[in-house]
Amino acid sequence: MNAYGRTFHRGKSIEKDMRSLIIDDILSGGGGVSTDYYPGSFESKYKVSSVIISNVWKTFVKREKISLAILQLGVNRKGWRNQN
Repeated sequence: MNAYGRTFHRGKSIEKDMRSLIIDDILSGGGGVSTDYYPGSFESKYKVSSVIISNVWKTFVKREKISLAILQLGVNRKGWRNQN
């Protein structure tokens, strides 16, 4: 049990719904994917540690940057270059 009263299991990630809520709140609060910045403190709202919030955000930002890079290269999901 953490300091906020939420129970976690070591090595098991938080639920997808929880990650989505955290990301949505950060984005609506002005979080920037290009700068890795996220505003405010969400620990008490979601009853998780700042480390979890930070890890969720960093993972999201990393995936978004990779997706954007792939789109800019013009590579489709099968690895073939798009013929533009």
